[in-house]
Amino acid sequence: NASSATGLPFPSCCMGSLGQDGKGRPVALEALDVAEKSSYPTLRLRALGMAAALATNSRDLRNAWKFDVLGLTLYWTGSAPALRGHQFYTDLSRPAEDSGRLHLALGFSREAASIASAISNPTVAATSRFRVGRFASLVGQDEEAEQQIAASERLFDKLPNNSATQTYRTDCRIFLADLALRRHRLDDASRWLSEARQFLPAITNYPMIYRYFNALGEMYQRSGHGQLAERAHRSLVATSELALAFLKGDRDRQVWNRDMADGY
Repeated sequence: NASSATGLPFPSCCMGSLGQDGKGRPVALEALDVAEKSSYPTLRLRALGMAAALATNSRDLRNAWKFDVLGLTLYWTGSAPALRGHQFYTDLSRPAEDSGRLHLALGFSREAASIASAISNPTVAATSRFRVGRFASLVGQDEEAEQQIAASERLFDKLPNNSATQTYRTDCRIFLADLALRRHRLDDASRWLSEARQFLPAITNYPMIYRYFNALGEMYQRSGHGQLAERAHRSLVATSELALAFLKGDRDRQVWNRDMADGY
């Protein structure tokens, strides 16, 4: 019945967001079973999306792929809301990134962002553009990266000012500073880093802080301020060591090795 189909998907989402994936997956699979037996295709897609995300979180990539592909097949052959398609492309980009297939991650993120344009949710639009810009930056597509991250920064700037939007805006500005450095625009890089610094003390995302000091050191080095560049590099190493002390599992160690190990 409708109450069963609508009642089950929500707990798994909450548990997944709390990191309790071991408990969330049975609930998600139960919700999926109920949704498949009912006449609610949109709820089935939502249950599939949650099952896929929980499988991805627990590194069960075979089942995550199965749920995502099935979800997209049903999405493109039906008439479900755009958000339902967006969730599958976003989930597919995560293992692609973790495995170093960054062009594939960029492709999935472009699809998610394209769908996001049909969703009347500015947060989804902003985060989708950010992900496209981040992956474009990582594969050297600098023009696309700058366009997408600048658009994301403008969208986040219009959203309510809270810790989440502050973190995203700060990350956007650090990426824009890095992209400006690649194009030898030191004044632009300095401006973006100055704007990023205002929220940095309240942020505990160590890879982001690491990238800030990396860009700051490069800017100082290029502008002939050797002592300031050395100070920024010391802060970079200290951030890397602090992050190393707080690693909680294989996923954290993978991120540290990928994003911060070259500071030594």
